[in-house]
Amino acid sequence: MLGMETALIRDGKTIVIPADNTLCLEARYYSKHPEFYVFLLSPKPGPLGPARVNMARFMPVRFWSMDDLREHAPNAVLIDPSEVALQVLREEGISTRTLDGYEPRVVYLAR
Repeated sequence: MLGMETALIRDGKTIVIPADNTLCLEARYYSKHPEFYVFLLSPKPGPLGPARVNMARFMPVRFWSMDDLREHAPNAVLIDPSEVALQVLREEGISTRTLDGYEPRVVYLAR
């Protein structure tokens, strides 16, 4: 994740990682640019999402809802999104483009 970070920031992207993904805390913690990270609150949250929201009381973290993500779609890149989140975006008319050869999965959004 950190190896991709510079290229994503250079592209003018906000890095959006699902709050339920264990990568979100690690990537933001070790990043030299944590201000570019946002945690996505999933339409069907798992157990880690609400825990991340509770942790935000102790550290500055930005959260986006799916509505926020739709609003900022052209300037956002999703890291390892769930199929549910991608389906919701597609239903709203937001196209997705997965970059090949990256792990975790990197998905660019466009209106």
